[in-house]
Amino acid sequence: SANNTSYIFSDSLGYFFITSNTAGLNYFNLNLSMAGYKPAFRGEEHHEIFDGYINCVSQSGNGNIWLGGQSSLIEWNPENNTSHFVPYPDANGNPLRGNEEVRSLYFDKTGKMWIGLNRHGVMVMDKNRKIIKRFEKGSEPGPLQSNFINQIQQAPDGIIWVATARGIVRIEPEKLKIISQSAMPELKKLENKNCNYIWFGKED
Repeated sequence: SANNTSYIFSDSLGYFFITSNTAGLNYFNLNLSMAGYKPAFRGEEHHEIFDGYINCVSQSGNGNIWLGGQSSLIEWNPENNTSHFVPYPDANGNPLRGNEEVRSLYFDKTGKMWIGLNRHGVMVMDKNRKIIKRFEKGSEPGPLQSNFINQIQQAPDGIIWVATARGIVRIEPEKLKIISQSAMPELKKLENKNCNYIWFGKED
C-alpha cells in the first residue's frame, strides 16, 4: 500500500505483516499466495476507528495479532476481522489512549505482554491484560535511563532486554526487577546512547 514501510513481523501460521507510516497494515502468506491490506481498524465495543500509523506487531498465545500505534493498542482477530481497543492508563489511572504512542510490543515465554511507550517507559500486562508492573525513569532503584522505548526482546536465557533512547536495560521477567548494570559492565558503554535495536548471538 506504500513504500515507506516501518516494521515487519511473521506469525506462527506463516503470515507476514508489514506496517507503513501512511497506509495501514499489509499482510500476506507465501504458502497461500495471497495478500491483504487493512487501512483502518474499528473497535467492536464503541465503534472507534483507528487509521493512523502502526509502529509494531506481535502475536499472543491465542493467535490474535496485537498492534501498537501512534495512539492505540489494538487486539485484532484476523479470522473474523474483529478488533478490540485495549486501554493502557498511566499510574494514576488516566487514560493514555489517544495521547501516548505504543512503540514496542513483546509477549514473553509466560504470556505476559511488555509494552514500550514514548513517554511512560514500559508497562507489563498479565494474561488477563491487567497491568502488573510499570518501569519508568526515576521510579525505583536501577530505573530506566529513558522513558522513550525503541525495542523490547527476550534473550534465550529469558532475560528481557529493553532498548531506550539513552541505553539498554535488562529486566528479570519473573521477579520484574531491573538488573544492575554492574552485573554486565560492558553495557555501561551504551549509557546515554540511542539504542534502536538489540542483537543476540549464541553458541551452537
